[in-house]
Amino acid sequence: MRAVAIRYFMMTTDPKLADTITKIIDIDTPPSHVWRVLTDPHAMPAWMSDEPLEVETRWEIGGPIVLRGILHGRLRFENRGVVQAFEPGRRLRYTHWNTLSRRVLADVPENHAIFSFSLAPSAAGTRLVLE
Repeated sequence: MRAVAIRYFMMTTDPKLADTITKIIDIDTPPSHVWRVLTDPHAMPAWMSDEPLEVETRWEIGGPIVLRGILHGRLRFENRGVVQAFEPGRRLRYTHWNTLSRRVLADVPENHAIFSFSLAPSAAGTRLVLE
């Protein structure tokens, strides 16, 4: 799998969400392969972290997603969130909160980041939009 074009830009539709970022990547492989890498708990650590990472989820809307690992070989963390969308081959969306932030950010919905992945066929293979 090879990314053939990457464009970064800031985009926001809500002034309260000034930190919204959109990234578009054209990948030289079919959407079915990209979807598997995005959603297979055993494949996800390869693109999410350079360090060991454990992913737990059933990809049920309203269900949990939990990522556990050790940052820099010494800081244990547990990232938690809730699956908001799961449309196989097309769209994935979940919230995210990191226990390393707990001293400054309470684990409440308004402090959770939202990760959204949309896939579509493209001339290169797959267009992946991350928001």
